[in-house]
Amino acid sequence: MVSSERVNDASITMDDEPLELVHKFKYLGATLHEDGSSTVEVRTRIALATAAYAKLGKIWKSSISFKAKHKLFRSLVSSILTYGCETWTLQADTERRIQAFENKCLRKLLRISYKDHVTNESVRELVVAYVGLQEPLLATVKRRKLAWFGHVTRHDSLSKTILQGTVEGKRRRGRQRKAWCDNIKEWTGMAMYEPVRKALPIVFPQRVPKSVGVCLKVTYGSMDPTKVLEWMEYHRLMAVTSVFTYTFDLDPPVQAVLDYYVKLGFLTAIPAHPATSTGGAPRGFRRPRFEKQAWVDEIWAANDCKHRMSGLDYVIVMDMDEFIVPKKGLQTYYDILELAQKNNYNAAGFFFNSHVILLDWGATRESPLQIGKFTLRTKTPNYNGFYQNARWASIPQKTYFLENNVVYPRKPFVTAPVPRDAYTLFHYRACKPAWKRCAVRPRLEDKSMLQHELPLVQRILALPNLDSVLYNNSDYIQGLRSWLRKRS
Repeated sequence: MVSSERVNDASITMDDEPLELVHKFKYLGATLHEDGSSTVEVRTRIALATAAYAKLGKIWKSSISFKAKHKLFRSLVSSILTYGCETWTLQADTERRIQAFENKCLRKLLRISYKDHVTNESVRELVVAYVGLQEPLLATVKRRKLAWFGHVTRHDSLSKTILQGTVEGKRRRGRQRKAWCDNIKEWTGMAMYEPVRKALPIVFPQRVPKSVGVCLKVTYGSMDPTKVLEWMEYHRLMAVTSVFTYTFDLDPPVQAVLDYYVKLGFLTAIPAHPATSTGGAPRGFRRPRFEKQAWVDEIWAANDCKHRMSGLDYVIVMDMDEFIVPKKGLQTYYDILELAQKNNYNAAGFFFNSHVILLDWGATRESPLQIGKFTLRTKTPNYNGFYQNARWASIPQKTYFLENNVVYPRKPFVTAPVPRDAYTLFHYRACKPAWKRCAVRPRLEDKSMLQHELPLVQRILALPNLDSVLYNNSDYIQGLRSWLRKRS
């Protein structure tokens, strides 16, 4: 095969045997074309995947769950389409064909006809509702191309030389044909043929034995600085090793508290600057906001935590209005998770059921602490559903991906519950507008948090420069001191 517009007839011999001139041929199952494009190969793979899909028609029409059908589709059909996709040059037409094939298959799996006038976006939302967040086929192709690019460029090999090489001679007139490297430049903005002059250093987190980290994802907006300080001190009391958060548009009093714990070495806080497209809507976390984008940005923050805290034994993703109280003689978060690990040795993710302490029910006792005033919690766990209210811990080295309320472990690891008699997770918050019948929700009194009231007050008052940290909350500090004097 000769890839040239200037040569119509090439005569090549090897050991006095003429080689046949062809326009295309198969190599390792992939079709190579003389013009270097991937159009023929992509169409061939789509045709093969379509045939494989048709052969499984009885399964698609059966009564098994959509989740099972989707797994079969990803393993038996998608894998045929994406075979050798690392070498494809993606153009607008081929991208549309891949998306159209996947959308057509998903519609058939969901038994949605085009006559139903359901948009592709709605189909995707249904898939997420059934099986969770899934990577589209086109995103899979792009990810594998980037992975292959990284694999090649990390090695001094012939393939790297070819990738970074250039062809001598003049370029043909007109618009140039898109090359494989053009995709990489579009997606990454990298200059392919220039050596990398600036590179971020790779940070390898140090291993910390008997450690637990807490990921707050993104801390933003207006908050009560006294509640933030109580949360920090409670988690120091629980022997948490470190806390990580991104920050965005914080009020100065809250920023002062976070800066204080950064200086203590307990907190790592990095300002977040979400990028926006030219002419796009403002992007952030304060309401009103684009809810879906904010949710995705928090997923990005959670997975960044997973990598930054990979030297720790466990990482818990939670919010600053949530507290885990150990029970059954346990003292710390590490004790709880070690017990869960012993009960489920093959687990990489552990979930906590959450009980909401609805602030709308009002304070039940006097306390100098914000978290000590409320003792009524919901009787049943996970007020708004498991995937909305449960909180998760993970072992970073065994975890593939994190969401706000889900852990995806690496194979062959699994997820498991934390024993219910080992903890109570309190979520202090007001009733959401979407929650119904909050006022009459079944509740019970739970005073397990009160065992930490005295040591928590003592820890807060022992903090150096407390008055300058809570510079707007002198009444709160005075209340702590008065309460402690009465106790003594």
